[in-house]
Amino acid sequence: MSVGNLTHTFAGKEVKLATIGKLRTKNTRREFNKLKLQNPIFIASEYKRAQETAKYVLHKKDYEKLRVTKYVNEIDFGDLVGRTFKENIEHYGESLNEWMLGPDRIAPPSGESFQNAFKRVKIFLDIIKDYEGDIVVFTHEGFIQLVLGYENKKIKTQKIKNGEIKIVNIA
Repeated sequence: MSVGNLTHTFAGKEVKLATIGKLRTKNTRREFNKLKLQNPIFIASEYKRAQETAKYVLHKKDYEKLRVTKYVNEIDFGDLVGRTFKENIEHYGESLNEWMLGPDRIAPPSGESFQNAFKRVKIFLDIIKDYEGDIVVFTHEGFIQLVLGYENKKIKTQKIKNGEIKIVNIA
């Protein structure tokens, strides 16, 4: 759980884990240590909170091998970052409705549409497709929802809990 989760604001790259988020990573680490990984690689988004989670969950020797990439970043909410939903409505008014009604094709101000985010997912999936081992990704709810909905290009609205281990098989 990040500081952005606690303040109900759209969170950018610099937002860190809140104290409660750091505490929750202990449970995540316990669950993670039960996994039987085969030839794993470790990847994190460019966001501080994803890298912090990796640091708390991985053993030092694995954390030192962590690869950071923009391809697993959260959806970029652009100028909405740092404000609550209500504050953004007050700031942008009716113009924000267009994005809310069509986020697949319309981006928030200075942000990323789902269509562009799906392009990023495709690049990532193409990069990892031939890897013969487990790929552990420290990422965000939006990115996971994009991966789960990639086949039909519709973001899955399945709730992903902070610190949750989600196993996704990609064939």
